[in-house]
Amino acid sequence: MGRLTRSYDWSITPVGTPDQWPQSLRTIIGVILSSKFPMFLWWGETLLQFYNDAYRPSLGNNGKHPTALGQKGADCWPEIWPVIKPLIDQVLAGGEATWSEDQLIPIYRNGKLEDVYWTFSYSPVCDEAGETGGVLVTCTETTDKIINLQQLAESKALLELAVDATELGTWDLNPVTNKYTANARLKEWLGLQPGEEIPSSLVIDVIARQDQQRVTDAINYALQFESGGYYDIEYTIITPATQKDRIVRARGLARFGEDKKAYRFNGTLQDITEQEQQKKAIKEVEANLRGAIELAELGTWAWDAKTDKITCSDRMQSWFGFPTQTTTLEEKLKAIDEDDRLGAARTFENALNPASGGRYNSEYTISNLADGKKRILHLNGQTTFDETGKPVSLNGTARDITIQRRLQLALENEVRQQTEELATANEELLATNEELEDANTRLLHSNEELEQYAYVASHDLQEPLRKIRIFTDVLKKQQNLTTETSILIEKIHGSAERMSMLIRDLLEFSHLLKDDILMQPVNLNETVAAVIGDFELKIKEKQAVIEVANLPEIEAIGFQMNQLFNNLISNALKFTAPGVIPQITIRSSLIALEDVSRYITRPFIGTAYYRFILTDNGIGFEEEYAEQVFEIFKRLHGRNIYPGSGIGLALCRRIVANHNGYLFADSKLGKGTSFHIILPGKQYDF
Repeated sequence: MGRLTRSYDWSITPVGTPDQWPQSLRTIIGVILSSKFPMFLWWGETLLQFYNDAYRPSLGNNGKHPTALGQKGADCWPEIWPVIKPLIDQVLAGGEATWSEDQLIPIYRNGKLEDVYWTFSYSPVCDEAGETGGVLVTCTETTDKIINLQQLAESKALLELAVDATELGTWDLNPVTNKYTANARLKEWLGLQPGEEIPSSLVIDVIARQDQQRVTDAINYALQFESGGYYDIEYTIITPATQKDRIVRARGLARFGEDKKAYRFNGTLQDITEQEQQKKAIKEVEANLRGAIELAELGTWAWDAKTDKITCSDRMQSWFGFPTQTTTLEEKLKAIDEDDRLGAARTFENALNPASGGRYNSEYTISNLADGKKRILHLNGQTTFDETGKPVSLNGTARDITIQRRLQLALENEVRQQTEELATANEELLATNEELEDANTRLLHSNEELEQYAYVASHDLQEPLRKIRIFTDVLKKQQNLTTETSILIEKIHGSAERMSMLIRDLLEFSHLLKDDILMQPVNLNETVAAVIGDFELKIKEKQAVIEVANLPEIEAIGFQMNQLFNNLISNALKFTAPGVIPQITIRSSLIALEDVSRYITRPFIGTAYYRFILTDNGIGFEEEYAEQVFEIFKRLHGRNIYPGSGIGLALCRRIVANHNGYLFADSKLGKGTSFHIILPGKQYDF
């Protein structure tokens, strides 16, 4: 512009040639031309125009430049003269300088009238007389800025619309002040009103405890320059007011200054609760399906029409002996036995026809391609078709039915054999029935003999023993007996007592073999209380402590229940270490049917079972004797230390068996013993 200004013919203008210009004009022109800031000057009464290179671009191409140089203002700016002339007059009249920011002043440039935005100031320029000789315009065009702001506002409006449409929460963190701002939706999730400020601690406090440290670490990492500022994490927040769980995905970006420190960190929060719940439901369905497939020992396969390939599961691959899980139909047909191959191929082709409904059902024998092992498979599948009826895929399952088919064949052979044998068996059955009648007759005779034996055991065998005891009592009263004689007499007397007790126990044991005794409700609390009363003197003598929990009422034989607890409590009082006060507890509880099956092969269905546990702190025994203690006449200790016949626990197990139950013991030597009794609450007749 300096060259154009110097070469311009100013002689035709009111200011004349430059050598005629007043010093004030020369000075201001020099300032304008040397400035890098856009400047423009109106001078004199006609408002002749001067401007610099920085102002030149504002005049556009094929517009007012270079005509504007030396031109009168009114001639140059007819389109905006009504707007700017009052401002010029205000300055020329001695008023203050003006300032306008982002002012819309349309001008003609680039061959058209354009909306142009300006930030400008009109300032007075004095002449030699000290009067205002001109108006200096310092300005900058802000059209791009305004357009950008408008576009930004539009983008913001569109973004807000998109945020509302996608139901996003938005947030903005100032890392320097640690202050958060957020939209109304996010504030609602945080339990805040739209106008409330967000306490920085709340942002972490609303996060589920198990996620808090993970989110804190992710934020801290995103605020490090090396991270690139990227932030993407899923976690759960809990709205304080409602305690509602909400699974969210947070995404954001941190911005860094030249010092590599974050000055802004903002992003969005998306509620993905429903999607996560759906994913979880899908995963559960898939897991259940996989579990069902594994439980059913199924193989799975899928044929893809595009690739004409079959993808197999591990089990399917193993059955066929394929080298990989992806194979071809031709390779699959090679594994099928020749007798079944044609039928298998036709069944597959038929399933690809829409008229078949896409259903696939086939059974054939295969030989493993690797080891030759034969296997019979049953396959089911369903074809998926596109809108034109062309097959897209065929998916299905396979089941190994080799054993079933072999069993079926074996069963058919067995039926034939059994049918042949049935006639022979019928003939033999007639003969067996005759033998059975004879056996029943002999059994009745044996029962009569058993009753006679019981009478002999209770009367005839006891009588000689009573006489032996009487005679030994008489002998003991004789005078002048030697010590050795007295010992022998005492041994004879003791042996007779033990023999008498043994005969009584055998008689009781034989009575337990009868199963025609009536079962009736028995209150076990009363039964145990009666037994404890029988041992009152023994309990006082040993200072024993017996604790009994509340026991149920069950169907049983009353006197046998009395005998059962009598024997067990008697043992608990008997087998104690010297100087140790006996501690005995009796308790009961219901037991689940599956646990009952561990002890009883065929438990009653539909009745409650109870476990009774009698525990003592006696001398106990080693685990290896846990079954031997229930054998008849089995003793673990000498009679001189712990007297008895060795039948007591055998009687107990027999009583429990009579009641369709089970009795067992666990013990530790020197630690005591626990007897476990499993009994049904109700008995059934068969």
